[in-house]
Amino acid sequence: MSDEFDPSQTLPFASVILKLLQGPLYDDDPRNWALLKDHAVPLNTWFAQMGLKLVWVKEDGLAYLTQPDEEGTELPRLVKRSPLGYDATVLAVVLRDALEEFDLSSADSRDLFLTARDIQTRLSPYTGGRWDETRAWKQFERSLNHMVRLGFLRGTPTQDQGDLSRKVFQVMRILKIKLGPAALEELKEKILAYQGKEGSASAASGT
Repeated sequence: MSDEFDPSQTLPFASVILKLLQGPLYDDDPRNWALLKDHAVPLNTWFAQMGLKLVWVKEDGLAYLTQPDEEGTELPRLVKRSPLGYDATVLAVVLRDALEEFDLSSADSRDLFLTARDIQTRLSPYTGGRWDETRAWKQFERSLNHMVRLGFLRGTPTQDQGDLSRKVFQVMRILKIKLGPAALEELKEKILAYQGKEGSASAASGT
C-alpha cells in the first residue's frame, strides 16, 4: 500500500484518525478496529509526521496515542497535563485496583462493569464512609463524571435512569496503561501521607 496521500480524497482511515485524536480506540468498535489493522503502516506514518506515536495493546483490545517529550520541539501538547484533585485521585486508584483484581480472578472476560454503589463501597476505606452524606455524594458524582471525561470510565444504559447508585459503568482498560504499577504505588503513598496530615490536623483541633 502506498504512503502517498491524495489531498483531494478523504483518507480511507480518516475515521480512525479522528477517533484516536479523541481518545483510545477499542476493539468493540469493529469497523474502526478493522480499518486500524488494515491501514497500520500509513497510520503510523501519518501520526509520526505529527510528532505522535500510535501504540497498540492487542491483548487488551485497545490502541492509543502518545506524544513523546522531545527536546527542541515547539509542538503543543495534544492533551494538556493537569493534576487530579484528591477525590478524583482516590477514585482512579480504586478503579485501577478493581481492574487488577478482576484480571487476576476472571479468565472469561476482560470487561469490568461496576455500579456506582459498588464503586462507592470500594471507596469507603479511603473516605471513612463519608460518601453517605448528601453533599459528599454530589462530589462523588462529579468525580465519576471526571473519570468518564478522562476515558477511565464509560457509562452504560441502565433501566433506572433516576438512581445514580444503580448506574453501571465499564472500567476502561486504558486506566492500566495510564496508571502503571509504579505510578499506582506512588499515588497510594501520597494518599496515605495526605490522610496522615488530615488525621493529625483533626486530632489537633479536637474533632
